[in-house]
Amino acid sequence: MIAQRTISNATDSLSRRERARVRDNPIFASGGLKDGLDIAKCIALGATLGGMAGQFLKAAAISTEKAVEMMKLTKKQIEVTMFAAGVGSLEGLKVRKLAER
Repeated sequence: MIAQRTISNATDSLSRRERARVRDNPIFASGGLKDGLDIAKCIALGATLGGMAGQFLKAAAISTEKAVEMMKLTKKQIEVTMFAAGVGSLEGLKVRKLAER
């Protein structure tokens, strides 16, 4: 509830000119992301990229194979989320695109 209010307050306070400038710059979501679902949610909220270094570093500390497995699992989680949302691309996850559907 609070997060939604904060996001809407932040976007409502942006002027039209500021919104245009934000659209032209990449937005990198990072910090506390745990899986592909978190990344998909960030993209749906307007992020261009999502980073989850912690999970990959934990896997890489075990082995290269575990890091590769983590990458494949994360990709699969994002694909499952896209399927559940009825979209075929990351672009389709964006809020504007989902609202149009």
